[in-house]
Amino acid sequence: MASRIHPGALGVTIFCFVLTIAFVAGAYSKASDLAVLRDGDPAKPNADTVPKLLEQRTALRREIAALESDFRVRRQELERADIELSRNLVHWQQRELLGGIATPGRETAVIRGESQRLKRHRFEQARFSIEEISKRLDAWRNEYQSAERQSFPQLDQAIAARNRELSEVNQRIADQDAQFQRERSALLERLDQLKAEKDKLEKTQAAERSSRLTRIAQLEDRIRKLLGREFKWLTELTPVGQIVAVEPRSNRAIIDLGARDRVFPGLLFEVFTVDKGGYVEKGMLEVIEVQADISVCRIISQKDPKRLPLAKDDRIGNPVFDPRRPRVFVIAGEFERFDPPELASFIRRAGGIVVDKIGPGVDFLVAGARSEREQTQAREYILLGMTEEQLLKYVQPHFVPQAGGRR
Repeated sequence: MASRIHPGALGVTIFCFVLTIAFVAGAYSKASDLAVLRDGDPAKPNADTVPKLLEQRTALRREIAALESDFRVRRQELERADIELSRNLVHWQQRELLGGIATPGRETAVIRGESQRLKRHRFEQARFSIEEISKRLDAWRNEYQSAERQSFPQLDQAIAARNRELSEVNQRIADQDAQFQRERSALLERLDQLKAEKDKLEKTQAAERSSRLTRIAQLEDRIRKLLGREFKWLTELTPVGQIVAVEPRSNRAIIDLGARDRVFPGLLFEVFTVDKGGYVEKGMLEVIEVQADISVCRIISQKDPKRLPLAKDDRIGNPVFDPRRPRVFVIAGEFERFDPPELASFIRRAGGIVVDKIGPGVDFLVAGARSEREQTQAREYILLGMTEEQLLKYVQPHFVPQAGGRR
């Protein structure tokens, strides 16, 4: 059985379809009108469009602003002119001249080409002036007390922004001040520590300085003692051997030094003894025969053969000769009999060594004239000095200088 369509539902459906078509057609028409209003109609180039209307509105607004500005300027000019006329006692009330400056003897004035009679009522003039000034003051008061004059949004915003910046700056200042106080406290503590360390170091340095000064004083005393020593000359010999036998008849003596002690013929020895703690010179010996452990010497001189004859156990010595090691000499200055090279050769023949400068290991300084500097150095090294005559006594007492060898 086929279903039947209800006539009412079919009508409603047809009506909705027709209404939809009408709405779409209207919307399309309106869209076309809007497009024409927005973009313009090619068939009507002079018709108004939205961009043209917007441009006209902008132009009108600029024109209104210009007119308002011009109006304000005109108004200010009128106010200034009114003030200037007031100064000249010219007063108007609408189109009636109440008072002004007139030529003496006349009661009329020519204003705008018309002859008008001046009213010389000073009371009216004053009242009118007061009313006009009051109106002007009221207008100015209303203008300056208006909401537009009392409200400054940009200024308020700038003030608020500046207040915020000021608050931030104050906060940063407070933070920096707190940090500064903390760092200051830490630095003060560190300063106290450094002061304590400084005091401790100063005490230590003071103690060290005192100790060093004491040591320096001791050394200076020692130096003064060393420098204050006089330059000592050779007065006594150190014994290097002794006499073992004396033969007065043959004028011979035997000593306990031989070839093993580096003794050689021609070597001279001084004979001496110690009597009551004093050095006593007795004579001189010259080696003439050398054996292994002993040597035979010739007696070449005696100080006092009767009272101080040479005897067994008398000591012998020579400053140039030492069986243990060669003696070291420095020759300085000017001499009467021989040149320094000749004296050096005499020392070397006797078994000694000659060097150029005074220093450690030197035993004697053979000092002549103008040898003060060397004598000062010898005093520092505690050396003994010898004169030219003393040296010749122990090296070549019988030596005859050659021609041209004297000084």
